[in-house]
Amino acid sequence: MEGRDLYRPLMKWGSIFLVTGGIIGSVPVENAHALRPFRAATDAAVVDPGNVEVELGFDVSRNTRGDNDETSYALPSVAFNIGVVDRFEVDIGTGFELTDDDQEDRTLGSASDTELTFKALWWKGEEEAPSLATEVSLNIPTARKEFQPDGKRRVGVTGLVALTGEAGPLRYILDVGGGAEPSPKDADYVGVFLWAVAGELTIADRVALVAEFQGKVMPEAEADTTALLGLTYTTPGGVKFDIAGFAGLTDGSDNWGITFGLTYAFPIFGK
Repeated sequence: MEGRDLYRPLMKWGSIFLVTGGIIGSVPVENAHALRPFRAATDAAVVDPGNVEVELGFDVSRNTRGDNDETSYALPSVAFNIGVVDRFEVDIGTGFELTDDDQEDRTLGSASDTELTFKALWWKGEEEAPSLATEVSLNIPTARKEFQPDGKRRVGVTGLVALTGEAGPLRYILDVGGGAEPSPKDADYVGVFLWAVAGELTIADRVALVAEFQGKVMPEAEADTTALLGLTYTTPGGVKFDIAGFAGLTDGSDNWGITFGLTYAFPIFGK
């Protein structure tokens, strides 16, 4: 399929997501505390039972490291964080991605892999004490095989521990974890180590400065380390808008990218 033919459905569905987000997000709800625009950091907060939190994002990134010469688009990515019972939520993330490969002179579009996450809050911090939560995630290979490591569909499993606390106007996040993911070179699974440090600093009424450093280390692949800096604005109705830029610090990362989106929450059942 030619690149121009792929852009038409992307713009169509992107417009639908934006309009839907604006309509639902206009309903006054509790403030959203989602993870956008962070690329990897996850906080220790969970969605209240009976509520769903929606994260909608649009990303563009560029990678010219090594033999790569491609531009990637997430148009859009979406995550649903669903409060099931007290201190426990289930998250489902997916989307549509497009890769414009200048070296191969081709454009590929596909649904994204789907991530299914189970998150539990074990300790809710008070005053200066941080909150503690754990996550277990399954990376389900729903993207076409050209987007898969070694062109094969295999499920990855990761887990992490998240600490979140507040120090004055600063809200900080510390994550560490790991798991098993498909090797980028063969049919085996390899261990992966994950870490992230992020912060959200209130700088004005409803405006915050956000920053993140995150990394991923696995055998047979270059380390992926990225730095992000951006801004968020939360409306009186609880809709959180964000925009950020990020830069790769190691050879396993994209050179640069931008992301923007919104987060909102609303009740789906119960009080």
